[in-house]
Parts: sequence; C-alpha cells; structure tokens
Amino acid sequence: MGEMIEQQNLSFEDYFKKLQDIVKKLEKEELSLEESLHYFEEGLQLFYKCQEMLDKIESRIEVLLRDEGKVTAYKAQ
Repeated sequence: MGEMIEQQNLSFEDYFKKLQDIVKKLEKEELSLEESLHYFEEGLQLFYKCQEMLDKIESRIEVLLRDEGKVTAYKAQ
C-alpha cells in the first residue's frame, strides 16, 4: 500500500486532502473492522508521506536561512 502512495506523485495538498477524506470516513461511516483497518493503514501511509514532504520543505528553509543571508536554492533529496 505504501508503494501505491509513493507512485502517485501528488502534491502535498492532494495527499492531505486524501488523508482528510479517510479521517471523515473513519469518523462517520459504519465500516466493518476490516474496512476500518484498511482505511487506517492507508491514512497512516498518507500521514507519513505528508510528514516526509514537510520535512523536506523544512530542510530547504533551514538551508536558506543558514546560508549567510544569501538566497540559494537547495533541493532536499
């Protein structure tokens, strides 16, 4: 399942929207235990993907701030 999320190559906003949709399903819908577990696992993968994207942005910002006032683009790996 994590590979499927990685292969989608969506924007942060798209991943976050999918995560919000899953949370709504888990909160409001009558789901079986198996369905709930499936959505929980997918939501967790989306959460980790969003966190990874935020960490990369944070790293880029730190590099920009550290570079003695020079604004240099740095792309985190």
